[in-house]
Order: sequence, then structure tokens, then C-alpha cells
Amino acid sequence: MVDVNEEIVRKYFELKGFLVQTNVQYLKRKEETGKRSSGYSDIDLIILNPNTGEKAIVGVSGWHTEKITPSYVKTWGHRLFSFLNKSALKRAAEVLGTEDFQKILVVSQLGAKKESRDKFLEEAHKHGVDKVIEFPTILKELISMVKTEPSYDSETLQTLRLLKIYGLLKT
Repeated sequence: MVDVNEEIVRKYFELKGFLVQTNVQYLKRKEETGKRSSGYSDIDLIILNPNTGEKAIVGVSGWHTEKITPSYVKTWGHRLFSFLNKSALKRAAEVLGTEDFQKILVVSQLGAKKESRDKFLEEAHKHGVDKVIEFPTILKELISMVKTEPSYDSETLQTLRLLKIYGLLKT
């Protein structure tokens, strides 16, 4: 089952023309789990734009209670960057047919101070992240892409459509 954060990010990429595969499972090796045995995990999204050929794996960390700062790398880095471990990258290459793809991290929101933002982006880059996208950016773009006329088969898009129709979203 896809959580709401992943569903929002999925719809964002779909409306931008990407084909999206969710929850792509892979077997983590013992060395990656830090435990006696291996276990399964998943890549949140694998995306492919058939028009441009752009390919990427996407890790979604929608922790909306706080702003993400460089200290998160120390305490939560294992979760933030888990989609970049060797087993995940190998599985993504199998699905995409190439090792040439972007690694995108979606986070709730980075800290407001430029120094903090820059430091987090630097740390993310060191871990192999090519691009960081914040949820406010995704939501603003998604809201602007949702039309009020048609009905959507997606609960997420239908909810945004209704909020727009009744003037509850600023566009």
C-alpha cells in the first residue's frame, strides 16, 4: 500500500508525463541491514519519462512535523538515503535497464536558513542524491496542474480539484 506522501509525489510525476512504478521491492543484504539476516525493503518510486528518456529513483521522506536540517543526516541518514544502498541501486538498474538514472530525494521542507539548507544539500549530494525536492514545491506545482473541470480517478487529485473548486486553495 502506498502512503499519502508517496501518492502525492506519484501524481506529481505522472502529471509531468512520467510513468511511475511504486514500491519496487529488493532484498537488502545483511551488511546493509546491520542485522544477522537480510530483509526486504522497497524503492518508493521509479520514474521514466517516455518522451524525454529521463529516468530516476525517488525516495520520499514526508516527515511534516519539522524542517529538515543537516542534523537529520546524522540521526536519520540511514532512512533518508536507504533508497541509495547497493541493493536498491542494483534493483533500480534492473528495472530501468541502465545504471544511468537520477537519484531524487523528496523531503517535507528544509530549514529556512540558507547555511542550513546548503549544508543539508551538500550532505545529500555526498550520499549520492542528485536532486532534492521539497513538498511545498510539489504541492504548489500539483495544485496548479490540477484542472477544475474534469473528474479524476485518483482520490488525491479529486481532493485537490474539490479544494480548488470551493476556493479553499490559493492558486
